[in-house]
Amino acid sequence: MGDDIHLPADLLELISGTLLTGDTAEIVSAARAVWALAANNHKAKLVLRSAGVSAAVHSGVQRLERAARDPAAQRALQLLTYTNTVLQTT
Repeated sequence: MGDDIHLPADLLELISGTLLTGDTAEIVSAARAVWALAANNHKAKLVLRSAGVSAAVHSGVQRLERAARDPAAQRALQLLTYTNTVLQTT
């Protein structure tokens, strides 16, 4: 497997947009995608950060913190918080 990480810009925009404006289920799907891309892959983390996905994850955390009353939103908040941690670690 090569060292180059290429993620299409439209995919990154879709993920960011979903994290910023999606409903709870959509946010969970986007967070899972980010986690899958970033887990144990430093270069992917750098690409995701530079594309603004990290900021979108953080915004999603803030949005869910304000609205996390139901169990699904609380689970989504936990996933986003974990995803945010994965993105921040080097």
